[in-house]
Amino acid sequence: MRTQEDLRQAIESVEESTVDPKRMLARIHSGSATRKTAQRHRRAGWSVAAATALIAVMAVVVPSLGDEEPEDDQVATPQPTAQELPRTEMAFSVGELPAPYAVGYAGSQPGLQFLEISPPLTASGASGPEQPEAIRIELFDPVLSGLPAPTPSRESILVDSAYEGPLAMHVTEEASSGVSDVSWLRLAVQTDSGLWLVVLADSEVPGVPQVVLDIAAQIDLGTPQPFSFPFQLGLVPDGFEVVGANGPVSDDGTLEGRLEFGVAAGDATAGPTLTISASEFFGVPDGITPNTTVGPYQAERVDRFGASCLNLFGVDGFMISLEIRPMDQELIDEAQLLRIAESIVVIPGARDDNTVWTTGPLG
Repeated sequence: MRTQEDLRQAIESVEESTVDPKRMLARIHSGSATRKTAQRHRRAGWSVAAATALIAVMAVVVPSLGDEEPEDDQVATPQPTAQELPRTEMAFSVGELPAPYAVGYAGSQPGLQFLEISPPLTASGASGPEQPEAIRIELFDPVLSGLPAPTPSRESILVDSAYEGPLAMHVTEEASSGVSDVSWLRLAVQTDSGLWLVVLADSEVPGVPQVVLDIAAQIDLGTPQPFSFPFQLGLVPDGFEVVGANGPVSDDGTLEGRLEFGVAAGDATAGPTLTISASEFFGVPDGITPNTTVGPYQAERVDRFGASCLNLFGVDGFMISLEIRPMDQELIDEAQLLRIAESIVVIPGARDDNTVWTTGPLG
């Protein structure tokens, strides 16, 4: 990455050059196939098609970050990395967000961490035609996550980061290969440690919305943010370790804390072997008939989409769900799954106050 003086010189050179709009076309795909609990399917992947960069108040278009200009239609190829990310905390945090945006869903899985930021569900009309409905921040290792590394482009957006100083974030130029053809904006920068930091916005308006730049400027790579959970787990199967976590708000707007377990490092593409989650819910969901009990609680034992599931209802305002990946049924038998469920304790008051949630879920 260039020094601040290099960037000033590059900015001055823009006045004498013409920006090719074709090189401002950003098309990407960023997949995040995290396993859902018994009540949800997999989360949808994020696809990015195209967005044209706009010179905004906090941003300018500058040439490539490399010391030499690449040949036409050629870019530098970053070296592969292999860096683990924390399991039960985010390796980065986000400072003050512009109203009415707030952090919703956060997740960590092998080689990938993400934050999804959006207006609250109750904020009617919070995002206008030039404001994205959702913004997603990802930090990932291409080797461990299985996600392709962004291809650095000639143009980049200079973001005035409150924590990192000037950040030249690439507007990438990769074709969409996801599950939808929705257009997204994608800005990316490679960190000093070799990880990729990416900001996605579901915006089809031309240019870079100011709110995207404002949020990108609030990313703090030097301050981790621990996950918190409404429950503690007293029994972990031998040979298993935490490979991922999610929370605090699920894709349908309810409070949720989730732990994902695997043997050794797990498999980022296939999902975790065992998923345990607690979602706010009183009683039994409509359409479900309990067929067993776990301690004093009504429960449902069912195989769904090939996965072995056990759901406990009315556990201090939460539904507790345990799910075993289809190809791993032989690793945890029914008796062991029951013992794991019986070891789960919801923290008193967690349903009404998520400030009492714990950052140490393995009790």
